[in-house]
Amino acid sequence: DKPELILLDVMMPEMDGIEVCERLQASEETRPIPIIFVTARSSKEGKLEGLGVGAVDYITKPIDLDETLARVQTQLRFAAINREIIDLQRRLTESRRAATIGAVTQGIAHNLNNLLGVVIGYLDLIKAYADNPELVRKNAQNVEDAVQRIVVIIRQLGSLVVKTRLSVTKVSLQ
Repeated sequence: DKPELILLDVMMPEMDGIEVCERLQASEETRPIPIIFVTARSSKEGKLEGLGVGAVDYITKPIDLDETLARVQTQLRFAAINREIIDLQRRLTESRRAATIGAVTQGIAHNLNNLLGVVIGYLDLIKAYADNPELVRKNAQNVEDAVQRIVVIIRQLGSLVVKTRLSVTKVSLQ
């Protein structure tokens, strides 16, 4: 499990807190975890270095427990608000995508309905003028033109689906 917040000492053996913070910030998975440095180094340069590598706060020793708790709670609230904002942005993107698909679908349905109305109208004219071969040919040509426009729309939809198809990747079920 990933921690919700890290209290990190700057001065540690083998690897100092600055390097640990840099490594955590370099990883996409751990970058969102807020880091608060806790250290005996109280120089302005030390604080700026710690904040510069990605820490969200810097507490100097000796620590005041109430102040530290308040800072931790504040950062946890910020993290929760950030997660909520990210979730809302994701949901907004999904809603916009669904609305766009809905609008495109309505437009396509409208065009196809119009073309089918044209086809039906010309078929009615063909029936009405069955005894006039010239009018039958003319109306049959109009039907064929409308059907060809329908075919073009359907082909365009087919090519759109192919272009937006997600790639398939094999993964282990383990």
